[in-house]
Amino acid sequence: MLENEVFDNLPYYLGVSLYVLYLELVLAIRSGFSFSTYMYVGVFFCAFAFGAFISILVSISNRPKLNKWILFALMELLTFFFLIEFFCNQVYHTFFDLTSIKTGVGGVVTEYMDLVLQVIKNGFGNILLFHIPSFITLFLCIRNKIEIKRSLPFSLGAVFMAAIMFLCSWAGMTWTSFAAEKYTYGYVYYDAVRMFGISHATWLDLRYAGTGVPAPPAEDISIDTADEDDTDRNQLSFDWDSIYESSDPALHRFFDYIRSQKASSKNEYTGLFEGKNLVLIIGESLSKELITEQFFPLTYKMMTEGIVFNDYYQPFWGGSTSTGEASVLTGIIPMDGLNTTQSMIGNDTSFTIASVFNKQLGYPSVMYFGGTDEYYNRIQTHPAMGITEFITDGTGLEDYLYYHYPPSDEELFNFLTDDIQRFDKFFTYILTYSGHGTYSFEDMYHEIGAKNREVLAGTEYYDDWIIGGYIAASYDMEIGLKHFYESLQERGVLDDTVFVITADHYPYFLSEAAAYGYPDYLIDLYGFDPANSIERDHNALIIWSPCLEEMDRIIVDDPVTSVDIVPTILNLFGIEFDSRIYSGRDVLSDADPIAVWSDSCWKTDKAFYDSAMGEYTYTAEEEEPYGYFESVQSAVRNKLFYARNFHKLDLYSYLSPYIQKENVSE
Repeated sequence: MLENEVFDNLPYYLGVSLYVLYLELVLAIRSGFSFSTYMYVGVFFCAFAFGAFISILVSISNRPKLNKWILFALMELLTFFFLIEFFCNQVYHTFFDLTSIKTGVGGVVTEYMDLVLQVIKNGFGNILLFHIPSFITLFLCIRNKIEIKRSLPFSLGAVFMAAIMFLCSWAGMTWTSFAAEKYTYGYVYYDAVRMFGISHATWLDLRYAGTGVPAPPAEDISIDTADEDDTDRNQLSFDWDSIYESSDPALHRFFDYIRSQKASSKNEYTGLFEGKNLVLIIGESLSKELITEQFFPLTYKMMTEGIVFNDYYQPFWGGSTSTGEASVLTGIIPMDGLNTTQSMIGNDTSFTIASVFNKQLGYPSVMYFGGTDEYYNRIQTHPAMGITEFITDGTGLEDYLYYHYPPSDEELFNFLTDDIQRFDKFFTYILTYSGHGTYSFEDMYHEIGAKNREVLAGTEYYDDWIIGGYIAASYDMEIGLKHFYESLQERGVLDDTVFVITADHYPYFLSEAAAYGYPDYLIDLYGFDPANSIERDHNALIIWSPCLEEMDRIIVDDPVTSVDIVPTILNLFGIEFDSRIYSGRDVLSDADPIAVWSDSCWKTDKAFYDSAMGEYTYTAEEEEPYGYFESVQSAVRNKLFYARNFHKLDLYSYLSPYIQKENVSE
């Protein structure tokens, strides 16, 4: 009798396990995973572990007819989750953890419904592909071919099988040191999905949400107190004894890390922009190749006549625009996708660039954005990052906006030009919108692309609906920027203003997407096929003010990323700050050049490491120093561990009391 109960339900366990494995493999294949690092064995055992867990849930009732519909409902729920992740990757080219989905899904539905419908329409074949097992199950349920009985012996056996399969999965996931690092202290959700499959990555995410991501191996940290009062370096005078005494001992490792970093030197460019206004612009899907003299003459002028950055990157941090913003505004590597900005709410963020200009210089820190302030919960996250006034569609900008999707950057700058006149000194942050995909010359898909199409007349791009549509969409920023520039010039304020312009991320709407059915237009834009995320994420950084045109050109050849913007700008403005607390560095100082990605990729002036493939390349002509790779790897691990925790642990609350009025250059 007991044997019959067990064996009657066994086929359902095998079927559900194979169903989970099917979803994993379809997601991997349709998302273009690199199978050289995909943990085949671990994913296989994980599918059977989840199959056992689902089997327990579907045999919980003593009503077989109810159990079969529970089975179908759970299969549909799981299929829906895989489809959400699939389409997130198709649209945003990343995977979102559960918290990020919860944070972002409402905004996607309200602001991008047309895009959602387009994705569903073009990706309908993939929807059917993912649904094949549940459709078969539905057919069998209707025909009464499924009868799942409640069985305590089967449930106990399933618990045992789930444990065994999961242990086998864990062993399969961590059998190499490379995989073990990604599984533990090197864990990043979107990276884990590509290596361990979505089921195991989601389990890790839930686990680490409760316990925290494991710390990297503890290393002996040398704290040199000799330079702590060196006035020629960018550092504040912290009372470390008081900080240690007033804080939890678990935090001391982080304070030790800060103290172990050598503060960057003040240099010939310190205070170059002192007393000026700052206009910070993050351009939606901006790229270096986009900024040509032909279509973007003003932006091109600023890029080539300001500080020149020959090796700049805006890493794709795994949270789309949200993490791009976080990297530029905080100078800290975003480690938790959309949760990065959410974790700042209620915490001390006195060291963000907006907070520094507001609290230390007394500048109003005003943000302008053509979308709504509720998307990505910006209504809470951006004031938390130091924005004192947030002007969006719904808080004053709506009367200036005519175009629906996407909102017009030209109209945004028109409002800004009028509104900025109420300030004598200002820190202005502008987040553009018009460059958002998907690209088209049709009003129903992209009103701004249609509006600006004529700027492409007579060129090869006029009939190119993708690359041409991208240029036409982004051109709205150029129109608005020119109007704003000329207004500042007429008011005599331009000479006292600094422009900093960069991207939120690479133009991923040009990347190959199975949901849209078009090839990789990013190759056409770049002129080459990016072999890794380092090549993919190269971009433009503009730091320009009229005074720079009167000087010898400042050229930065070392690798630079978006987290370097805050410390570089603070030094240029002559603001006393502590360079040791940022992930980035003042790129005009003596700090060692290192560009770091949240998934542990890195690049220095001598080498780069592609963590997705585990490939290390030494590029310098001179002989590689002994232990160079290991020393950089150690530095990267510590940077990422610090960045992952500094928001969550509210570390800045212990340091901000030491920001004094005298810390600002008079």
